[in-house]
Amino acid sequence: MCQSSTSQGPATANQLDPAVLQLVPDHPAAKAALDVALQSLSPAILNHSFRVYIYAKAHSSLLRQLDPATVLIEPVFVELHTLFVACLFHDLATAEKYDADPARFEVVGASEAAKVLREYHVREASIREAWLAMSLHTTPGIAEEISGTTGALRRAIATEFRGVPSPESILDEKEREVVGKLPRLDIEKVLGDAVVRQALENRVKAPAASWPGQLLISHENNPGWDGVNKAF
Repeated sequence: MCQSSTSQGPATANQLDPAVLQLVPDHPAAKAALDVALQSLSPAILNHSFRVYIYAKAHSSLLRQLDPATVLIEPVFVELHTLFVACLFHDLATAEKYDADPARFEVVGASEAAKVLREYHVREASIREAWLAMSLHTTPGIAEEISGTTGALRRAIATEFRGVPSPESILDEKEREVVGKLPRLDIEKVLGDAVVRQALENRVKAPAASWPGQLLISHENNPGWDGVNKAF
């Protein structure tokens, strides 16, 4: 049986170290997003989302330093509060309350982020970039080549799950300390199981060529396997 993304119960602010809460940008959209995340996400996925935000900030800074002559498409970078909402919501729609939505979890989360950002009058160009970054964050070989915020988020995912590049190579000492206050809590199993749970209930959410689709195929090809999904 797949473990629910909320089987640990929703996270609470008390479970977050004060140093982690200090990362939240001083903007109403960021604070509203945190409230939604605390009501919806398990501690494992919430911690993961904060780590991705830290990595995405670092990658965004590195991408800004690229020689413009080497970038084929002009990159779009969003404000920190917009990046925070995108990172915090990028796996939001794996929560059970979004199971009935037939769209892929990446798209559902992106649309939820767009609603919050628009409510607090974030500029439309930033909302569009955040939506694209979130929708493409499970798409290797494309998203990271787009540069800008879309590339930063995809590269943050690679750092989080593949260690490429390693956190030590892109973070300063203070950032590494904060990451250390965000335990992983079996995130690979929790997230993979949540995606598969949704796919088993509604296969439209997991097209065969997508990451959710690959997880679903692996789950069905390995009956009885209770570890981290082999396709993760």
